[in-house]
Amino acid sequence: MLVDKNKVTRLDIPHEPGQWVEVALLTGLEMDEAEGAAEDRVLNKYGKNVDIFAKIAKLDVDSGERPTPEPHTEYDALTVLRYGVRAWSYPEPVTPENLEALDVATRDFLHREIVAANTRPLVSVKNTEPA
Repeated sequence: MLVDKNKVTRLDIPHEPGQWVEVALLTGLEMDEAEGAAEDRVLNKYGKNVDIFAKIAKLDVDSGERPTPEPHTEYDALTVLRYGVRAWSYPEPVTPENLEALDVATRDFLHREIVAANTRPLVSVKNTEPA
């Protein structure tokens, strides 16, 4: 299905009564870019230590102790907001600089909502091979 970039959804900001943001769906390429930006941030932050974290994560998975990450953490917030936010009730225009200036509560709310609208839930795969 093609993404209609002209269709928007208005979200009321729960912690700011009377304030709203209009968001659009993202394309697959835009979501891929947001995922890549998040991966790049981790690589830049941890560099060679990524291998150590991967080994720790595998141990956690094998032991059943590793929590499932929230889906939005797999996508860069600024990239998601840059593509998803179309309008808002604030007097300032939607610009990359103003998106960067959002408080953490508003940024995180929008990040979660936009990612949730653009990702599908994991589907369990049934074993279809004969026993």
